[in-house]
Amino acid sequence: MKHFVAKNTGRTFILRMERGDLLREKIAELCRNEKVRDAVVLSGIATFDIANIQMSNTVGFPMGYDVHNLSESLELASLDGTIINGESLIRTADKDGVFLISRKSDA
Repeated sequence: MKHFVAKNTGRTFILRMERGDLLREKIAELCRNEKVRDAVVLSGIATFDIANIQMSNTVGFPMGYDVHNLSESLELASLDGTIINGESLIRTADKDGVFLISRKSDA
C-alpha cells in the first residue's frame, strides 16, 4: 500500500442549508463568496420537498437525459460532485439507488 500526504490541501467548507434553500444556487453562492473556482464535493445527505432532477437515459456517449420534476419528499442517501470553473456537477442517489445528475445547463 502507498499513500501520500498533501502539503497544501487547500480549504475545507462545510455547508449547512436551511429549509427552502436551493442546492445548486447555494453551492454557487458559496463558490462566489469564497472565490472557489475548482473543488470537489465529497459528501452530503439531504431531503428535498421539490426537486428538478435529470436522469441519464443512455449508456455511453453522448449522454442523454430526461428531466423529472418531483413535488414529493425525496431523501438522498448520497451526494457528491465536482465544481469546475465555478460550475457544479452534482451527482446523487436516492434511497432506491437511482442515480441522479444535476447539471447547470438544464436544471
